[in-house]
Amino acid sequence: MSSPRIAVLSLALAACLALFGARAAQAAVPESILVIAGPLAEHYGVSGTAVTNLLQNGVSLENVTQLLLIKESSGQSFDAVTGAYREQGNDMTKTADQFGVAAKKYSPKKVEKAIDRAKADAAKQASEEASEKAAEATGKAMDEMLGGMGP
Repeated sequence: MSSPRIAVLSLALAACLALFGARAAQAAVPESILVIAGPLAEHYGVSGTAVTNLLQNGVSLENVTQLLLIKESSGQSFDAVTGAYREQGNDMTKTADQFGVAAKKYSPKKVEKAIDRAKADAAKQASEEASEKAAEATGKAMDEMLGGMGP
């Protein structure tokens, strides 16, 4: 093969490996983290997809929560905050400074409290869904039992 062909094939292979690696990294987010992404996002008026995408792209739950706290304190959109975070080289302090948000607004204590609230909300949602499914199953079983007792 000619040298330019090898170079093109090498680049294509590298791109495929990078894409595969990125997808593998996306799959590496534990379900226990993804389950609280929706309730966490909901509390801050952000789409669950936006939060999940950050998590799947390797941003830690703590950092995502800090970004949400900065969004809340600054009044900026989540897109503006996450964009600034990327522009600032993923530096949380510089991102917060850009929007005039004091460190106490996104402190570890506030992050922990927000994550705990999201976990509680997720547990409540799971419990409600389980109750609904149980009630539905009970109703079907009763219908089947009573349906067989006709005249």
